[in-house]
Amino acid sequence: MALPNAWNTEDKSELLSVSPDGLTVNYTGNSMNNAMIRTNCPIPPQCKLFYFEIQIDCDGDDNLIGIGFCTKEARLNNLPAILYDNVNKTFVDIERLIREMNEKSISILLEKQLTKNIQSKELVQAKNDIQQLQSEKNSLEIKILDHQQTLESTKEKLNQTKTQLKEKEKQIDELKISENQLIKHIITHIELTQKIKAKQSELEHSKSNYIKSFEMSAKKPEIEKNLKTFLNAQEEIIRLGHLKTCSANQKKDAETYLQKQRGIANLVTLGNIQKEFIMLEMQLEEELKELKKMNEKLVESMNEALEANFQMTTQYKEELNELKKADEKALKAHSTNLYKNIIKEELDQAIIQLKEKDKEIKELSEKERELCEKNKELKEKIEDLSYYLKRVEILEKTDVEIEELKVDISKTRDELEKKETEKNNLSNKLEEKNNEFEDLKNKLNNEINELKNILTEKENRINELEASKTHLISLIIRHKNLAQEIRAKQSELEQLKNNYTKTFKGFRFPKNVEFATEQKKDAESYLKKQGGFTNLDKLEEKQINLTQLEIEMEELGKLDTLKMQLKDIKNLVTCNKKEAKLNINTPSQSLTQPALTQPVQPLIIINTSGPEDAAKILQSYSS
Repeated sequence: MALPNAWNTEDKSELLSVSPDGLTVNYTGNSMNNAMIRTNCPIPPQCKLFYFEIQIDCDGDDNLIGIGFCTKEARLNNLPAILYDNVNKTFVDIERLIREMNEKSISILLEKQLTKNIQSKELVQAKNDIQQLQSEKNSLEIKILDHQQTLESTKEKLNQTKTQLKEKEKQIDELKISENQLIKHIITHIELTQKIKAKQSELEHSKSNYIKSFEMSAKKPEIEKNLKTFLNAQEEIIRLGHLKTCSANQKKDAETYLQKQRGIANLVTLGNIQKEFIMLEMQLEEELKELKKMNEKLVESMNEALEANFQMTTQYKEELNELKKADEKALKAHSTNLYKNIIKEELDQAIIQLKEKDKEIKELSEKERELCEKNKELKEKIEDLSYYLKRVEILEKTDVEIEELKVDISKTRDELEKKETEKNNLSNKLEEKNNEFEDLKNKLNNEINELKNILTEKENRINELEASKTHLISLIIRHKNLAQEIRAKQSELEQLKNNYTKTFKGFRFPKNVEFATEQKKDAESYLKKQGGFTNLDKLEEKQINLTQLEIEMEELGKLDTLKMQLKDIKNLVTCNKKEAKLNINTPSQSLTQPALTQPVQPLIIINTSGPEDAAKILQSYSS
C-alpha cells in the first residue's frame, strides 16, 4: 500500500489500538515482543498536539519512537521548515511546539530512527528532509477530549455501572435460590445415604442370622456349600426381574428351585431388602447427576460474578483517577468557586458510590468464601456418592461378567478334560519308563556284582603273582649263585683236564689192539696201578655235577618267561580295573560293551636252549 499524503485521524491501523480515554495506545507489530504508547507529560485541555513514546523491543535493543497527533488533517509535505530542527531532535520541547503550532491545523510525526528489524516498518525519505514511519496501513486513530466531555463520559459510565450492579444483584439472588436448592438436595442425599447404610446393616444382619440358623443342624457342611447357591439364585431372580430379554420359564424354574429348598422365607426377605437397596441406589444416581449439574452451574456463575466484580472495581479505580486528573486540570483552567463546589460535590458522590461498591464487593467476597466452603463439602459428599455409584456399576457389570464366566467355565472344562487325558497318557508313559528304568537298574546291579567278583578274582590272582614274584626273585638269586659255582667248577675242571693230559702223556697203548671186556678190565686195572686214576674219578663226578647245574640253569631260564608273563598279567589287571571303574560310573556302556576287552592268558612255560638264552631274557626284563 502506498504512503498517503496526510495522516488522517479517521483512518485506523491494525498495528495500533487506542484506549477510549485517548491517553494510551497499544502497539502490536511483527518487529517486537511487546510495546505500548504512553503520554510523556499531562496533556492540557487546550492542546491540539500531544506527544507519545513507543518502546519497541527489537532483538534485545530498546528503540524509542515518538509520535505526535492533532485533531485536523494536514499534509506532512506542507510542514514549515521552522519545525525541521525540532522534529529531528531526540528530545522535543512539547510546549514550544504547542505555542508555535497553536494557530495551525497539522498532524506531525516525531521519531527516533530504528536500527534493526525493518521488515514490517521502514523509514522513507520525504520532502523537506522529514523522515516518516511507513507501515502497511499508514494512519492512526486518537481521541482528544475536553474537560466537559470527560465529565459527561464518566457520568455515563457511572450510570452503566449502576445498571450492571443491579444485574449482578439479580444474579446474586438467583445464586441464593440455587444455593437453597442445593442445600435441600444435600439433605435428601444425607437421608438416602443413612437409609442405604441401614439397609446394608439389615442385609448383613439377616445374612448372619440365616447362616447362624444352620449352625445347629447336623448337615452343616452341606448347607454351607448350598447357601452360596441359594443366594446366587435369589440374586439371579432379582436380576431377571430387571431384564426385559429373559423368559418367564427361567424365572419359574429359579423360583420353583428356591421354593423346594430349605430357608426360603429368609431368602425372600433377603431378596426384598436387595430390591429396596437397588431402588435406593437408582435414586442416588439421579440425585448425584442433579447435584453435579447444580454444582457446575453454581461454580460457573460464581466465576462469572467474580470476574465481573473484579473488572468493575478496576474500572471504578481508573474512573476515579481520571476524575481526579480532570478536576486538577479544571482547577488550573477555571478558578471560580462555583465550579470548584460542583466538582467537589460530584467527587463526593463518586467517592460515596465507590465506598458502597467496596462494601458490596466485601460482601460478595464473604459470600464467595462461604460458597467455596460449601463447594468443598459438596465435593466430599459427591465423592461418597461416587463410591456408591461405583458399587452400583460393579453390580451391573457382574451380570455380564457372570455370562462371560459361564462361557469361560465351559471352555475351561473342555481344556481340563483334555489335560486330564494328556495327564493319564503321561502317567502311563511314566510307568513304562519307570519299569524300563528298574530293568536297567537291575541289569546294572548284576553287571556291577559280576565286575566286583571279577575284581576279587583279579586281586587274588595278583596276590598269587606277587607271591610267585618273591619266589622268582629268590630263584634268580639262587641262579646267580649257581652260575658263580659253575664258573668256579669249570675252572677246576680245566685244571683237572690239564693234569689228566699230563699224566696220560707217558702212557701209550699198543697199535691195532681190539679192546675186549677183559682187555678193558686189564686196562682199568692197569690204569689203577698207574698214577692219576683218582683224578679221572673226580673229573667224572664234576661232569655229572655240571650236567645237573645245566639242567637247573634251563629251569631258571624258564623263570624269565614267567616274569614276562607276570608283566602282561599286571597290565591286563590295571586295564580291567580302569574298565571296571568306567563301567560302574557309566552303566549304560556296560550293556553294550564287555567288561574285559582281553581274556586272561594262562601261564605258558617256554623252554630255553641254555643259560645264554636265559641271560638274554633277564637283560630284556631288567631293561
